[in-house]
Order: sequence, then structure tokens, then C-alpha cells
Amino acid sequence: MSTNVSRLLSICALVIVVFGIQSGCWQNEEPAVMSHGPHGGHSLNSSSPTNYLMEFTVDQSRRKIVIYTYQKLDDSPFPIPVKRLNAEFKSSGKTYPNLTFAADPRRSDPQGSSSRFSLDLSALPQQLMTASRFSIKVSYALGDATISASLEHNNNHGHNYDHD
Repeated sequence: MSTNVSRLLSICALVIVVFGIQSGCWQNEEPAVMSHGPHGGHSLNSSSPTNYLMEFTVDQSRRKIVIYTYQKLDDSPFPIPVKRLNAEFKSSGKTYPNLTFAADPRRSDPQGSSSRFSLDLSALPQQLMTASRFSIKVSYALGDATISASLEHNNNHGHNYDHD
């Protein structure tokens, strides 16, 4: 695997963890605990109560960052009726807005819903590929409400991702 891909994967994971831990990145969000989800990625901290969690991972074989939505109680997929997740990364005092995770439904997801969203690694700015810390805020509209989740990540550890 190339050095740039390794750096990018580390940065992506870092961004997610950074957003949730630092209080004040976005107001009205509690700091995230650096917990791992069923795919070995980091859980995002939601801005409002939901029945599901979001998990940030990197799929090196597909060269994508993947966000999974899953049930809190049993880690089963939790499809949501949206076509995309809007994302904003922050690193080294710079903001990288307007990135989109497209719905990437699993076979079991109902039509019009997805429990998996992905972003091609090539869509990330080069500066994020070399960052040692980053944060990410993901948001989407559901009816009249906007749901957001965030993560702040420090790239000082490894990951063992498991994708489906």
C-alpha cells in the first residue's frame, strides 16, 4: 500500500475522532468517546438522540472512506432514507467543506435507504492525506430535522477494519 493511501486512511480516522472529542468544534454536541463499532472503526457522536450509531471506517481495497449506520442494541444495519451524507473535515486550522458520502446500499437495505455511505479517497484534498489529526462532521436532512454527527481523530494508533 502506498504511503499516501496509508496517510489518508489515518487522516480520515483522525478527523472523525477529533470532532467528537473537542468540545467547541460545533456547539451543542457532547464530546465523543473514542469507541469502536462493529466494523472496527470509530463511532461518531450524534447531535441528537437516535436509535442508531454511525461508524467511520476506511476500506483500502475499494479505496473509500465508509460510514456505516447500525442499531445501538445489536449492531445490525440500520438503513436511513437519505441519498447522501454531507461532510466537512478540519485539520491544522483548515476547513474542507462540501464533501459527500454517497449512499452505497447493502443488498439487504430497502430501496431508497442505505446503511452504508462511501466517499472515494481521491475526493479528499491532498492536505488531509498527510495530517496527523483531523475532525469530521457529517450531516443529513431527515424531514424537517438536520441530523449531525462528529468525530475527532488523532492518528496515533492502528485499525483493523472489517467490511461487508
